[in-house]
Amino acid sequence: MILENERVRVLDVSYPPGVTTDFHGHPQNLVVALTPIISNPVDANGNVTEYRIEAGEVLWREPATHRGTNSGDEEMHLIMIEFKEEHAETE
Repeated sequence: MILENERVRVLDVSYPPGVTTDFHGHPQNLVVALTPIISNPVDANGNVTEYRIEAGEVLWREPATHRGTNSGDEEMHLIMIEFKEEHAETE
């Protein structure tokens, strides 16, 4: 973890190729790709979402519970900025 306060949690995330995580959840978040990302997360209902993000791109994501997979051939590295629910709405 890079930073956490009452509004956000900032995570430095990296996974080697082929790694699949356990099911876990995220609130609303921004993903900043530091390397190219090819990921096929699966939600609790078995639905698969494909992400193909170039290094430097930013992706907005709504809250989700999923199992993530690095489907690429190289390590994926990203910064994730999670917005805490009580501050997700603009004031």
